[in-house]
Amino acid sequence: EEFGDEWGNKWMMHLRWYSSSSALSSEVFARRAAAEFCSGSPDADAMTAVAKSFKERMQQRSFTVGSNSTTAPIIEKSYMETLQLLEKHLSDRPFLFGQSPALADFGLSGQLLQCFGDVLAGELMRMHAPRVALWCEVMAN
Repeated sequence: EEFGDEWGNKWMMHLRWYSSSSALSSEVFARRAAAEFCSGSPDADAMTAVAKSFKERMQQRSFTVGSNSTTAPIIEKSYMETLQLLEKHLSDRPFLFGQSPALADFGLSGQLLQCFGDVLAGELMRMHAPRVALWCEVMAN
């Protein structure tokens, strides 16, 4: 649970906001957040301004998860290695410790579910770890 909450947050935040490949992910998420913030408002210009402001604010906060040019390859490699390990692990069981979810499933799935919903991290998961993507969907329900 601690690993998922602390290190999983690095994957999600880095791949959503700070990766050299995350431009589309950050744009999509900023617009999603703005749509929620401006719920019920038909003002498209206001929503665009909120999305821009939110994206700029988040992109200035990479230090909060330790994302920088030195750590970026480590974070990205760790995400892919963890997906590969989980993909193999989930090949013969529906949950991390067997037939029903345990605290570890809940601790890890929260951050991985956020990754699953993002453009970059979600595409990597669906392409390289389809069982993990399915597990995320099951855990969400």
